[in-house]
Amino acid sequence: MTARQKATFICELMASVQKSILDKINQMPPEWDDFELRQYIADQFIASSPFAYHLELRLRAKNYKNEVLANRL
Repeated sequence: MTARQKATFICELMASVQKSILDKINQMPPEWDDFELRQYIADQFIASSPFAYHLELRLRAKNYKNEVLANRL
């Protein structure tokens, strides 16, 4: 992917997750604060990842984690 394609993908993914979260805001418990909201947001991004559902992608997920560590991302 080019840098432009990566930027487009990131913006579209973030907008999609943001819309999904905001659509459910009235269902969230009123006592939730930044702690629960941060975790919920993280969970929603994890749920949007193909790594979360496909066992055959385990090796790719492992390689991804190694790249993040190696490149200090």
